[in-house]
Amino acid sequence: MSKKGEKASSEAPDEAAPASVYDFLYHDSRRIGSFLSQFDNNGLLTGISQGETAARGAKRGWRMGIGGEMPLLGGATLEVAREPGEGGSESFERSYDPFWTNALAFLDFLTERALVQPQIEEANLGQFVLVRGHLTVLDLAMFQKVWNLPTAQQAARAGAPQPLPTAEGNRHERRNQQRQGRQQEPPQMPSDVDLTLEFLTVLPHTVHASILTQHERVWSNLREEFLVTPSAELVLTHGATLPGQWAMLGIMSGRPDYGAIEHQQALAQIGSEFEPGLVNSGIGLLVQHMAPLIRQALGRPVGSYAVTPLLIFREVT
Repeated sequence: MSKKGEKASSEAPDEAAPASVYDFLYHDSRRIGSFLSQFDNNGLLTGISQGETAARGAKRGWRMGIGGEMPLLGGATLEVAREPGEGGSESFERSYDPFWTNALAFLDFLTERALVQPQIEEANLGQFVLVRGHLTVLDLAMFQKVWNLPTAQQAARAGAPQPLPTAEGNRHERRNQQRQGRQQEPPQMPSDVDLTLEFLTVLPHTVHASILTQHERVWSNLREEFLVTPSAELVLTHGATLPGQWAMLGIMSGRPDYGAIEHQQALAQIGSEFEPGLVNSGIGLLVQHMAPLIRQALGRPVGSYAVTPLLIFREVT
C-alpha cells in the first residue's frame, strides 16, 4: 500500500451534518439575554469578530559585476543588480451576530443543567417548561374595531347566559304592572355583557398563543416585537392554527384555576367591608368586578396553564 493511501485512511471522517434545523417563530431576546448573562462571568455576548493576516517577506537585493581588459577596446565592466523587494501584509475580518446563536446556546445551557421540566403538570411556578403540540395564534388587535359593530354586539348578547327569573321578581313585576307607571322604576344596572363590550373598545388587544398537548392546553401572551413573522401574516396565511408540531420553551406562570372568577368576586365583596380607599372605592370595586370578566373575554381561559414564552420553534428537516 502506498504512503498516500496510508495517510488518507488514517484521517478521521468528517462529522455528519445535522439532520434538522430549528425554525424559530418567537424569540424573547431580552429575557434570554438576561439569563445568558448569568451563565457567563463576562456578561452577554453581543458580537464575535474573526480576523486573519497574511504577511509577505522582504527579498534581499544583490549586485554582480564582471570587468576586464580587452585588446584594442580597452577596459570594460558589466554589472547586474536587483533592488531589495518590499515586504507587506494583507488582513481581513469577519463579524458575526450571535443573536440566533444565543437562542441555541440558551437551549444547550438549560439542557446540560437539567433546568427544563418536560411535564408541565409536574412543574412548579417559576420553573422552565417545554411543551409540544398544535399551535394556535390569535391576533386580537385585528378585531379591536369589530366590537363597535351592531352585529358583533348582538352576537355577544345572544351567547351570554341569561339570568333565570325568580318568584320574587315575578311578584314585583306584577305589582309594577298594576301600578301602571305611577311609581318610577329604579334604574337598572348594566349587564356584564354591556360593560364588557364597552370596555373592549378601549382595552389593549394583544397576540395570544396556545399549544394543545395530548392532555393539557397552554396559554401565553406574545409580544409583537419578538415575533419573527408578524402575527397578521400568520393569520392571513394559516388562519388560527399553524400546521406542524411546535415547541414552546417558557416559564411556568399559572395553573388552571376553575372557579377563579367567582373567587375574585367574593374577594371584592369582602374588600368592600373595609375602610374606604382607592381599592375599595367605587372605581376600585368596578375594576375588581371587571378584571375577571376582561380576563375571561381577552385573557387566559380558566382551564389553561399560563406560560411566559421565551422561544417558540419547530424542527425542519
